[in-house]
Amino acid sequence: MSTPRLEKVLGWDGNKLGPIRGLAVGKDGELFVMISNTYRGRCEVRALDRNGKYLRTILPYPANTPRERAGSLGQIEVDGERFPIINHYQSQSLAPMTGGMRRQNMAWSPRGHLVLVGAMGSAFDQGGPRHLLAMHPKGGAPDGVDFVGPRIAIPAGIRYSAGMGWNACFDHTAISPDGKWVYLTLSTWRSPHCVFRLDGARPRIGPGKDLGEHDGRIPRPDAR
Repeated sequence: MSTPRLEKVLGWDGNKLGPIRGLAVGKDGELFVMISNTYRGRCEVRALDRNGKYLRTILPYPANTPRERAGSLGQIEVDGERFPIINHYQSQSLAPMTGGMRRQNMAWSPRGHLVLVGAMGSAFDQGGPRHLLAMHPKGGAPDGVDFVGPRIAIPAGIRYSAGMGWNACFDHTAISPDGKWVYLTLSTWRSPHCVFRLDGARPRIGPGKDLGEHDGRIPRPDAR
């Protein structure tokens, strides 16, 4: 009985990048590059060495990602074998809140992981809630941390439209040297003119509240 096994992939080059939506420098000078088609939603995050050579892809997360890091991204198990869940139908994304990632400066936490601003939505996605995301430098969620963090924007409430595919923005994140605080600004339409500070060690910023219940929400298009 023959068993099919992957030998190599043809016609793909990890150093061919674009369109680039975010950059961050991690431990030992590794460069993390986020590539995203905001209209159709497809998103990748790749790691390059300090000379720009491709090292690995961490989004979609690798098939050998440990169970404890992949669980919060959503998986199913059949006959003892784990399978990823497609979280966003248009982009075929294996990670939640990543269909239609926007321009941003990804942040590297001193705790040893990436912090990203979750997706706004694609051309045929009507703009769901947005969350901060935490990603292990080798894929999946960081050890002891869920992939999906605090909510930063409520659903846009857009109906019968072309979705969020053409809405441009540039979100900014920064993390304090001790990793305790995450600083965030949202840049889209009529975003609030302020800097939010979130607890980098806890999933929420206050008793029973998250940023989505404040003015960090995405307003409706007719509010422009």
